[in-house]
Amino acid sequence: MHKCGKKYHVKNCNSVWLGRKYENAFRNDPNRNVNGFRQDVVEAIKGLKQGFLYGCGPIIGVDGCHLKGPHGGVMLTVIGINPNNNSYPIYYAVVGGETKDLWEWFLTLLKNDLNIQNDHEWTFMSDKQKGLIPAFETVFPNSENRFCVRHLFGNMKTAGFRKIAYKRALWKVAGQVQLQSLILR
Repeated sequence: MHKCGKKYHVKNCNSVWLGRKYENAFRNDPNRNVNGFRQDVVEAIKGLKQGFLYGCGPIIGVDGCHLKGPHGGVMLTVIGINPNNNSYPIYYAVVGGETKDLWEWFLTLLKNDLNIQNDHEWTFMSDKQKGLIPAFETVFPNSENRFCVRHLFGNMKTAGFRKIAYKRALWKVAGQVQLQSLILR
């Protein structure tokens, strides 16, 4: 069970932070090579995976973010929600674009690495990324798929439903867990 306190400020992982974190390991072992450093990173990632499996619920957010800059591409991300109701990073990959094949590859890696066998126990939340829905149907055919309410409202605005009353009604509906408790005014 998760027993850590909330952490409100997390520094970015950058070269200065990495240097400080692993400096002693390299100083204490002058023969240390890249493979030793790689093993440290693998162990850290294993900790993230175990933290997700034992501390987060079976709800996973999936998103793609277009990268700007000299290299471009799309960062595919998977996050969970920890007991503090904060985002918990699980996986990411940078790919050339959003296609069904790349989403299938990414989700298959996730499924295999987390050893997800009963996909009906999992819920995935996303927007309607290119190729993502068909990839879910292939890799996680029995899982629940839900859409982010913020993205749904963006789609509503595009369709002409821009008034704040529509937004409030959508959020009211999204916050209900039972149809009987929903009363629109």
